[in-house]
Amino acid sequence: MIFDNLGQVDFLSGRYIYWEQVSSPPYSSPLGTRAAMPFHTGSTPYELTSISLYLTIEDSAENLQIGLYADDSALPSTEALELFILDPEFATGTHLVQFESAAHPLLNANSTYWIVLQPHDLNLDDSTGDTHYVWHLALSETWNLPGSYWNYSTGSWDDWQSYYNAEQLTVNIQGTAAVPEPANSAILISALCAGIVFIRRRRRAEPNQALEPTTLSVTLRAPSRTDRAS
Repeated sequence: MIFDNLGQVDFLSGRYIYWEQVSSPPYSSPLGTRAAMPFHTGSTPYELTSISLYLTIEDSAENLQIGLYADDSALPSTEALELFILDPEFATGTHLVQFESAAHPLLNANSTYWIVLQPHDLNLDDSTGDTHYVWHLALSETWNLPGSYWNYSTGSWDDWQSYYNAEQLTVNIQGTAAVPEPANSAILISALCAGIVFIRRRRRAEPNQALEPTTLSVTLRAPSRTDRAS
C-alpha cells in the first residue's frame, strides 16, 4: 500500500466535480469544476496497481476522468502519468470505486503525487455529458487542497486555487515495490566484472612484481654429411 485514508468517511459532504452544457452566453454559473488531492510516498519506490475512492454519483456515471500526476511546485503537473475513465454502468448513489492500473507508472520514493478528478469530455453542445459527482472527505485531517473552474471565455481551465485547511479527500492507492529490471541487473554485473579485470591487469603492470620464469625453446638436430666433411 502506498497511501490510504479510507477509514472514516463523511458521506454528507465533499468536493463537487461537475459539468453542465450551456447553450449560449451569458452563463449563469461555471460550466465545470475539478479537484485535486496530493499524497506522499515513503522510503520505497512503487509501481502503481490501483486507485480507490468514495464517490457519490448524483446524475449518471458519465463524463468523469481520474488522473495521476506528478508534483510541479506544490500543484499537479500538466502531463498525466495515467488516466482512468469511470465506467458509465455505475448507478446513482455512493460507491467505493476502484481503478486498476494498466500502465503501472513508477512512483519514486519520498515524492509527492496528485490525484485529479475532472470531466473528460468538455463538449458544450451535448447535454448527455452533464453530470455531478461528490468526492468524499475524511473527517480526521485537514490539507491544502486545490480546485479550479472551467473558464468559458478562454475555453480552458483556470489556474488552480488552493483551499487551505480543507478536509482531506478520501483515497486508497496500492502498488508493488519496484525491483531493478533484468537488463539493469545485467549491466551492473557486466560493469563489476569489467572492474575486476581492470584491477588484475593493473596489478600485473605494477613494478617490483616477481618475475615469472621464462621458458626457452631449443631444437637439437643431427649433423649432416656436409658437416662431417668439414
